[in-house]
Amino acid sequence: MPRANRRRREEPRAVGGSLPTSVRYAGGEWLVRALTGAGSARGYLCPGCEEEIRVGTAHVVVWPADGVGGAAHRRHWHSVCWQHRERRRPLGPIR
Repeated sequence: MPRANRRRREEPRAVGGSLPTSVRYAGGEWLVRALTGAGSARGYLCPGCEEEIRVGTAHVVVWPADGVGGAAHRRHWHSVCWQHRERRRPLGPIR
């Protein structure tokens, strides 16, 4: 008899973090996804504080919801910097 507690195949699964959510910010619509940091292979520069996000650190990745720009327009933020983005404008470029 099959197990009833297995995940259904049609349900979306997040790999290495959460599913993206849509957020309005800086005059546009952005997709935001929380990452665990477990799968990161390199460090990133946070546009909120211009400090390094070290390898293995949990953080968020943000990209335009319209899909224009692709990987070149993704930005990796410290989770705290992203949470306080309205009070503290980014030091680096958003787009």
